[in-house]
Amino acid sequence: MNLKAGNLDVAAFEIHQAIELALKAVHIHKFGSRPYTHNLVELGKAVGFDDPNLEFITFMYTYARYPEAPIEISKERLEVFINVAERAIKFAEQELEKEP
Repeated sequence: MNLKAGNLDVAAFEIHQAIELALKAVHIHKFGSRPYTHNLVELGKAVGFDDPNLEFITFMYTYARYPEAPIEISKERLEVFINVAERAIKFAEQELEKEP
């Protein structure tokens, strides 16, 4: 919805949130606890999901709180983020089907 409306920074934040929740669900499933971080790189390492874009997507959490930061999100970059989110969600679905 935000992507279609041209709110690319909000869409990027929502993508961050989707990935964070998916990886935290896997963490809870595997370890029985929820980590207190928004860092997708740390979450990914903890549960076995890696993608070089996680570092930049993590920045979208901070950017949402401090929008004066000098950054521009392109639709092309957002498409990459969406792809990462889709893979993270698929990863989470597969992991959640496994016995803890």
